[in-house]
Amino acid sequence: MTLLVLCTLFIMLSLGIILISKENYLRAYTVFAVAIFHLGLTIYLLNTSVLMMDALSKLILITLSILYLGISFHGIGYFSKCQFTNDNKIVTLSLVVFIVFATLMVIANELISMWIFLETASLACTPLIYYNKNKASIEATWKYLFLCSIGIVLALIGMLFISYSAIIAGANDTSLTFTNILSNDKYFNPTWLKISFVFMFIGFATKTGLFPLHSWKADAYSVEPGIFGALMAGGVTSLSWLALMRLIQIMNAAGESVLVHTILIFFGIISILFASIAMLNQLDIKKVLAYSSIEHMGIIALGLGVGGIGIFGALFHIFNNALLKGAIFIAVGNIRRAYGQKTTEFISGALSKIPITGTLFLIAFLAVVGTPPFGSFFSMFSILQGVLAHSPLVSLLFMLGLILAFMGMGKTFLGASRGKPPMVETGYKDTIEMYLTPLLFLSIILIIGLSMPDVFKQLIMDAAALLEGNL
Repeated sequence: MTLLVLCTLFIMLSLGIILISKENYLRAYTVFAVAIFHLGLTIYLLNTSVLMMDALSKLILITLSILYLGISFHGIGYFSKCQFTNDNKIVTLSLVVFIVFATLMVIANELISMWIFLETASLACTPLIYYNKNKASIEATWKYLFLCSIGIVLALIGMLFISYSAIIAGANDTSLTFTNILSNDKYFNPTWLKISFVFMFIGFATKTGLFPLHSWKADAYSVEPGIFGALMAGGVTSLSWLALMRLIQIMNAAGESVLVHTILIFFGIISILFASIAMLNQLDIKKVLAYSSIEHMGIIALGLGVGGIGIFGALFHIFNNALLKGAIFIAVGNIRRAYGQKTTEFISGALSKIPITGTLFLIAFLAVVGTPPFGSFFSMFSILQGVLAHSPLVSLLFMLGLILAFMGMGKTFLGASRGKPPMVETGYKDTIEMYLTPLLFLSIILIIGLSMPDVFKQLIMDAAALLEGNL
């Protein structure tokens, strides 16, 4: 109770400062203070077993807290050091609302509550897409709202069906708390449970952006500032995967894992192939990142679908993907400011024009495509091992997708990094506030690839065991 009161007072104080303040930099510092407070709260929660703080929740909470801390630090430079003049009151409010409901979603021990918190956190991102207030951002915002609304409705219908399946199965206790559901394998009618899973899968997968539920991603990621793209590509997607993994737990507990694995493998492989092909002739760097995000959502789905070591790889990849997308979106945002453009028709020689950001941009590309010794290499390799053990045909398609993705991203990123930069002066200069966050994220992914701490490895193994139904 004391912790709840403390958290409530701190958040109310933060929201009050943001609402009253007339300075962009003060609001940015307030969001950073919220991030530091959240990191402390995360450390506390990691040592407790309140609500739904199992290994899955802990992994996602750690991922979210590190990502949010880095993004909020970058926000100090973004809002106070650059020439950008948009008022940031709405977006900083959105950032605080997001982390509050995201945290509630992670620790929620009840299906309906999880759905409400997830959808609220997702909708809090809407002003981030609209930030630049131009025609493209308006269109992208409406598309995001429309598709999210469909996802919200479908997930709600799925939950109604899951309640109905419990009723007709004659369950004595039809509450939708996870601990209640997972402890009773006779809780649901199998047919209605499968129908509810399909609805909820589509509803939650809309936010991960799996093909063909992806269409909002390219527009949203290409118009919003890189700092907000980092949050959505790393934060919203991680939350959505937690929701989907809770569904996997329910289906496994009910003995219906075959349907789950089939759907995950199918959506995983078509997402990888579609995104990889779409990247081949893309000039807009941010759209390349959007398709890369779709590809990596497919990789995670594939790992969860094939099971075994693939699950370990998928969980590890959720962490890697969040920080790598954070790094690369922020680096691309810096490049966008330095050139005033976002397509490779106007961007070249980033290594010469802005050496630090240009170098981080190139390193982030290598990490995203799974180059050793980054952690992303080991997570993708674990998934590949799982796929090889599952099906030679799926393995072949997976490898084809990875090769095409490397070619598509390589063409764009190498083209933007090398050559002679155009004679354009926007006033942007690399400062520590602008490049420290991608440097930090890439360093973490490198270190964890070189030597994964035992405690972190054990956490992922415990989370994988939950999805395998061993705990």
